[in-house]
Parts: sequence; structure tokens; C-alpha cells
Amino acid sequence: MLAARGHQVTGVDPAVAMLDIARQRPGGEKVRWIDGDILAVGTAERFDLVLMTGHVFQVFLDEDQVLAVFSSVRRHLEDGGSLVFESRNPLARAWERWTPEQSFRSIEHPAMGTVETWHEVVDVRAGQVSFRTYTRIGGQNKLIISPSTLAFRDQTEIERLLHEAGFADVSLLGGWDGRPFSAGSSEIIAIAR
Repeated sequence: MLAARGHQVTGVDPAVAMLDIARQRPGGEKVRWIDGDILAVGTAERFDLVLMTGHVFQVFLDEDQVLAVFSSVRRHLEDGGSLVFESRNPLARAWERWTPEQSFRSIEHPAMGTVETWHEVVDVRAGQVSFRTYTRIGGQNKLIISPSTLAFRDQTEIERLLHEAGFADVSLLGGWDGRPFSAGSSEIIAIAR
């Protein structure tokens, strides 16, 4: 959307398949796509905004990873630029709804037919949730099982990590619609400058 509106946009993702999908979106041909992560972006490049979506912040499991990403983002920001990302609020305990019964989804894909997915939590400990995503395509009996682990950091920890990486101005929202953050918010939207 930003590129279609005339903004200069660089998209970065380590999954080639995701880049292929993104290229097909309206305005996708106007985006410069990079296969990799923020560390793959040229050291001299600067941006007004770095936006991390899809809860990608939660895939960084240890503090060293988080600080490396935040520090790299900070080096790539223009003066006055912002880092914006979301994370699930651990107080909302979203993983408790990641049961096969509550997470089951079925969609019709034009080429693959019916695609069914669901989640199952395997372990919850030390601020991390390990789970499996099950996918069945086209009514086949074969299941594709994808294991994942996500970090659930509270607002205090997120603020601390951003400050440690050199961000001086940090604010939090409770949703992409701009509502204030509260303990009952399902999301933590971080804005750091």
C-alpha cells in the first residue's frame, strides 16, 4: 500500500515464498525486495520508518538476538525515524486458545483446494511458548507439521530492550487502531525513536 501511494519502500523477508506472494500484491512491483533479514540490508541505507509485522518480534528468542536486531534497525533509521512493531501481550495468554478446537481454520484455495490448519501448544515456560501448526491440503490424509517457538515479553521488558539498544523515546499502544495500552490489551504495539 505504501509503495502504491508513492512512498519508496524496501521489503525484507528471509522466506522467498513470502517475497513471491508480496510481489504479486497491488503495488508490489514498486517495492525493492530483499531476501534476508535486517542484517542483509546495506550498511549505508537509511529509512524513515522500519515496520516489523506479523509478530516477527516474537521469533527472536534470546536477548542477544533482539538487541542485534534493534541495534541494526537503529543504525538504519534516519534522524527522527521510527521503529514500529507488534507483540502479543503475555497477560492475554493467547496460547490458551491455540487448541485444535479453537484454532481450526479451513479456506478454499483456487489451486490447492481445501486447506485446513490448526495449532497445538507443546510447552509453556520461561516466557516462551512452543507449539505445532498442522496443515492438511486438498483433503489428503498427510499432515504437514511445523514446530515453532515464540517469545512472549511484557511491556516492561520490551521497553527495557529498546532503551538498551539506544532508543530514547518509546511509547506503547494496545492495538493498531491506536487505542492506549493496558494490561487487558491483546497486543503491544511499540513505537520507538
